[in-house]
Amino acid sequence: MAGYRLPPRQKMINLVYIILIAMLAINISADTLDTYSLLDRGLKTRIGQMHSFSGSLRSDIAKAHPATDSAMIRIDSMTNDLLAYIDGLKEDIARAADKKKYISADSLRNMEELNAVPDVMLSAVNPRGAILRERLTAYRDTLLASVSDPDVRSLISSCLSIEHDRRLTSWEKATFTSMPAIGGMVYLNTLKENILISQTEAFRDIAFSVISRQRSSGPDTAGTESRYVLINSDQKIVDKDGTIEVPVVSAYPYMERILYSEYDNPVEIMAIGIMPDAIDYRVEGGSGGLRHGRYYICPDAGSSRVRLHMSCVRNGERKDLGSQTFRVKPLPTPSPYILLQGGDRYTGNVPVEKSRIASAFRIGAGISEPVAIDYQVIRFETVLIRSGNKDIMSAASDGPELTDAQKKLLLSAENGDKIYFTGITVRSPKGSATYELPPVSAPVYE
Repeated sequence: MAGYRLPPRQKMINLVYIILIAMLAINISADTLDTYSLLDRGLKTRIGQMHSFSGSLRSDIAKAHPATDSAMIRIDSMTNDLLAYIDGLKEDIARAADKKKYISADSLRNMEELNAVPDVMLSAVNPRGAILRERLTAYRDTLLASVSDPDVRSLISSCLSIEHDRRLTSWEKATFTSMPAIGGMVYLNTLKENILISQTEAFRDIAFSVISRQRSSGPDTAGTESRYVLINSDQKIVDKDGTIEVPVVSAYPYMERILYSEYDNPVEIMAIGIMPDAIDYRVEGGSGGLRHGRYYICPDAGSSRVRLHMSCVRNGERKDLGSQTFRVKPLPTPSPYILLQGGDRYTGNVPVEKSRIASAFRIGAGISEPVAIDYQVIRFETVLIRSGNKDIMSAASDGPELTDAQKKLLLSAENGDKIYFTGITVRSPKGSATYELPPVSAPVYE
C-alpha cells in the first residue's frame, strides 16, 4: 500500500509551527532585558562616580607631588580618548538597533536587537572590534609601564584582559558575535568602569612610588646603595651619589605604540639632559622631521617596521642615544558620507526623506580613529533606481561636489526609489595612491 502523504494545508500548518518554535527559541525574555537594563543603570552610576573620584585624586596627588603631574596627564589623556571611542561605539550600536527611532545610546529602544552589535563591531569595512582590542592593548601596556607594584600590575592586567577561551578565533569575534544591543551597552560600560579603575590604581601607584623614593633618599639611607628610577618603561641605575648618566632619550608614538602608513605620525620625544632639537635623528624604513618640538615619522610604502635611531655629539665624539622600533599598520578604510544642507552627515542604509537627500551637495570621506583624517574625493557617481519599472539613471562627478545633473536626479526621486552613491574614489593622505570606497545606499521615502 502506498505511504500516506500529508495534504498541502497540513504541511503549511506544520511549517508555521516550526517557525514559531524557532522564534521562541531565539526570543530574549523580558526578564533578561530587565536584568540587562538594571545592570546598565548601575554601571552608569558607578562610571560617573569613578570619573569624578579619579579627577579629584589626580588633582590632590599633583598638588602634593608636582613631579607626578606629567605622567598622570599622559595617562589621563589616553583614558579620555579611549572612553570617548567607546562612547562612539555605543552610539553606533544604538543607531543600528533603533534605526529611524534612534535618539541616543542612553535612550536605546530595541534592546533585544541581535544584529546591531555584530554589524558595528565586526564590520569588514570598519572593524571597530579589532580597533578596540588594539587600543585596549596599547592602553594596558602604557599603564603597566607606569606602575611598579606587582599587585597593581596584576589588577590592571585583569581589568583590561582581552583573553578568551575560544580557539581559532579573535577576541572581538568571541565577544561580539551573539550579543543583543543592550548586552553590547552593558559590556562596553563594564569596559569603561574597568578602565577608570585601572587609571585610579595607576595614579595611586605613581604617588606611592614618589613618596617611597623621597623617603629612601633621606639622610638615614642616602648613599647606602644604588637605586633604580623608572624612565618610561625602562629602569636606569641611580648611583650612590644620586646621579644618573645623561642624556637619556626615548621616543613613542603620540597616540599609540604603532605607526600608520601614508601618514605623518607624531612621535613624542622624552629627553633628559638634552634638548630634542640637539638630537640627530635617522629613520630606517621611512622619513621623519622635527616640527615645533615634536618629531613626525612617515613610514615608506610597504614597510612593516620603522626604526628610529638617535645620537648626538658630546665633547667631539658621537654618542649613541638608542633607537626605537615601531610596527607599521595601514590606516583603516575611510567611511564615505553625504553632506546635507545644515551640515548633517548621512552615511547611508537608513531610509531618508526625499527632501533631505535632495539637499545633498557634497561627498566626503574620512576616519576618526585612531587618528582623524579627511580624505580628498576625486570622483563618484550617483545612480537612481526606480521602484516600479526599475529604470536606472546615473550621473558622474569629477570631484567631491554634486553636479547639476546629479542634483536633478535627487530631486526626481520618489517614494520607494533607491539612490546609490558609488564609484567613490579617494586619494591617500600623502597623495601617492587612490582607491575606491564602498557605495552609500539611500532608500527614499516621502
